[in-house]
Amino acid sequence: MKNQTRYWWKTIASFLLVLFTMPLGHALMIMMEHLIIPTALHYTAFAMGGVGLLMVIIGVFARNDTKQTLWGLFGGLLFWTGWVEFLFMYYANRYGIQPEMLNGEVVTLSIGVRRHCSEVRKVKSWHAP
Repeated sequence: MKNQTRYWWKTIASFLLVLFTMPLGHALMIMMEHLIIPTALHYTAFAMGGVGLLMVIIGVFARNDTKQTLWGLFGGLLFWTGWVEFLFMYYANRYGIQPEMLNGEVVTLSIGVRRHCSEVRKVKSWHAP
């Protein structure tokens, strides 16, 4: 068996790059919701998803690994934001599904995480002097 070199720092840096670019897609979605009229919002989101798909296809045929990676990363980000996230929002609006609210705020934690947090608060309050 050959001795293979492992590039842990490149692996960690790549993971963090993808992790920290995901909020860019969410920020783009929020900006579009605030700046574009509701009638045109879904059309522009569909176009954004199409541009993302086109960028991914361009990345497949790019000659350099770095170019392929960047085309795929940003193309996939636009594709996901344009076609998946806005599709969730479209169907939620279409069928009148409201976000889960707790004390007047939108809840972003899952039920299991929320239950765990409330149990931790109860345990801490039991041990309070």
